[in-house]
Amino acid sequence: MKKRIAIILSVVFIFTVFTGSVAYAANGNNSSNTTSNGMKTRSQYIEEIKPLVNEIVANKEQIKSLTRELNTVRQQAQVCIENYKENIDSVTEEQIQEMQRIMSQIKECNTTLKNSNASMEKNRQNLRTMKQNKNYEEIKTAYKNIISIQEQRIERIQKLIELNKEILDI
Repeated sequence: MKKRIAIILSVVFIFTVFTGSVAYAANGNNSSNTTSNGMKTRSQYIEEIKPLVNEIVANKEQIKSLTRELNTVRQQAQVCIENYKENIDSVTEEQIQEMQRIMSQIKECNTTLKNSNASMEKNRQNLRTMKQNKNYEEIKTAYKNIISIQEQRIERIQKLIELNKEILDI
């Protein structure tokens, strides 16, 4: 519940940061959507950024859901591995090799996920800087980069879920 409130507050904060006075055209026409040199106004950028923010929030919720599923499957896989260790005499060489293959893939996915954390933080810092500088094109780019990293994380978590389920099927 607290996390949902925090997410909602952060989304509201983002939108309030971008609201305010609109950059008006140099000719004084307040109803214009572009400035006299053809550049977009602040409100246009805000409208372009809103769907990106909504996608980030949706991805974040999907990552949380997948992580909960992964934790459940991982616990089941650990119990299965412990059972194999207790009954090592009944485990075939083929099962051991399959388990080793899966475990190496799990380690690789975990490493990739850990590395994406640093990349995500770097993009968040970049986003904060761009917001301070009010560089709207770079803000959009930073949001798109964050979305890309989130999508990669979602794929990796799904792969980890599949790998842990494979352990259960051995």
